[in-house]
Amino acid sequence: METTVTYPNIQSRLLMHRVARSQPTAPVQPSPKVLAVTRWLERKLLGLDTTVVPLDRPVFLLSMPRSGTTMLQDTLCAHEGIAFVNNVMNRFPTTFCLVESMRKGLGLDFEAQRYIGDSVTVSPGSPSGGLTFWGDWFHLDPFSLAYRPIQASDFSDKDIERIHDMVKQVIWSYGQPWRRFFMKMIAVYPYAELIPHLFPDARILHVVRDGRQAANSMCKQLDRWIEHQKANGLYRRDPVHGDQFFVPYPRFPKLAENAERFGLHDVRTAAHLWNDAANHLRTVRDGFRHFYQVRYEDILANPEHELNGILEFLELPPASPENRNFWDRVKRIGHVQHVNRYAQFDVVEEICRDNLEYYGYL
Repeated sequence: METTVTYPNIQSRLLMHRVARSQPTAPVQPSPKVLAVTRWLERKLLGLDTTVVPLDRPVFLLSMPRSGTTMLQDTLCAHEGIAFVNNVMNRFPTTFCLVESMRKGLGLDFEAQRYIGDSVTVSPGSPSGGLTFWGDWFHLDPFSLAYRPIQASDFSDKDIERIHDMVKQVIWSYGQPWRRFFMKMIAVYPYAELIPHLFPDARILHVVRDGRQAANSMCKQLDRWIEHQKANGLYRRDPVHGDQFFVPYPRFPKLAENAERFGLHDVRTAAHLWNDAANHLRTVRDGFRHFYQVRYEDILANPEHELNGILEFLELPPASPENRNFWDRVKRIGHVQHVNRYAQFDVVEEICRDNLEYYGYL
């Protein structure tokens, strides 16, 4: 079984097939020869100049998986003042300006399920979580469950300058007037305290969902993601450890231990992960100069009110009335194509009681 993909033209089918199949996972990077050619073309053809691009109050969406981040990301990225990493940029992070220019110029497109059995439809220009960007910046192995300690001192001035330049390249790709950079950050949740070090004027938006629902949904998503990787051959073949799959969980220190103890697909592993993330955020959030928190359930109950509060925090004007993409997405919030039947709430409550009470879920 594979994801359903539709292409509008023959060039899209020929050139975007691999992107369509691999977009929700950690893509394999092009060969050094291909990279050298595309970098040369990018410099010669585009005249890329990031010295004129401002890096102003970048926005980072912080959350656990299955907490409404895709819904909120897609809505905010439809705002005319936002620049974001899309699926094509995530697939080609070293020469994404050239590839994005080719996508637009050649009309390269597709529509596909994000992964097998998912109700979310994506395209090359859809917002991406930027896994390859974060993996590059933080030197993370997407196929490993191990936690890797990282400190501010691990980033040299040159490292930070390179990160800033990549962000400016994303903004440059959208042209003038210059936009504000936005990125969802699930993979580096364990290192959230480093964001102000890398981006001192960052705006950090945190979304939380009821841990009982989130833990169940994380297990459901994990099964689908691994099924997708098996069907499309996207896993890593390791002669020692066997086939390794990308797991869409942030690598908090006890993840590997709990996966070994309970099983990776067990709701207790997901519940402990949700609880570890909540504890971590409560520890580090006072170090954020600009921080805003919203519950997923409150967004569903009153989308326009909550989005107005978010935009005000981000110091962005309301979306233009003519921005149909934004307002159509707002209207779709809360409308789902499936019904979930989750269980083991008592198990999750036992693990997460303090934080469930803290966020008002008990």
